[in-house]
Amino acid sequence: LESHVLPLQRAPNDHIEVGAPPIKTKYGWLFVYSYIKNYFSSENRVFGIETALLDLKDPMKIIARTFKPILVPEEEYEKFGHVPNIIFPSGTLLERGVLRFYYGAADTTCCLASVNFKDFMKELFIPQLNEARLVRFPGNPILEPIRAHPWEAKAVFNPGAVLGNGRVHLLYRAMSEDNTSVFGYAATK
Repeated sequence: LESHVLPLQRAPNDHIEVGAPPIKTKYGWLFVYSYIKNYFSSENRVFGIETALLDLKDPMKIIARTFKPILVPEEEYEKFGHVPNIIFPSGTLLERGVLRFYYGAADTTCCLASVNFKDFMKELFIPQLNEARLVRFPGNPILEPIRAHPWEAKAVFNPGAVLGNGRVHLLYRAMSEDNTSVFGYAATK
């Protein structure tokens, strides 16, 4: 097994974490990841979601990328929770021209944001267009802790999403009041 560094980090104090598995598109592999600016500073740390488009034949070649977060904690459910001011991408789906980002917020809830795929790709290749805007789902959070279920009473977060048989299937991390982590499952049309 050979390993290499994908040069996405902009500053030595920043930190990158894998988010959702890459999506194969006609333009390349769309890679969604967590970019934490000022990771080692407890006061100025900013968690964001960013993307890079990687060459289909050589995924070490970056074709295009974002140079700032496409989403940062702004909503109450993203700012307040078990771990405040954190969003973390964990699932991405492309369906009928819409790119959906599933993410954990404040290590407490599961959320969704979406954007028109063509507009997003234009923005990725020509950032000054500023056409692509992620829109948070108005029903966020899509999953919250349920006190009546001891296994997910404290937190639900970091959903992975898969499209199958006309339904979105979510696997997510859930946490009980005693901090035991388990996987939860939810599905929707």
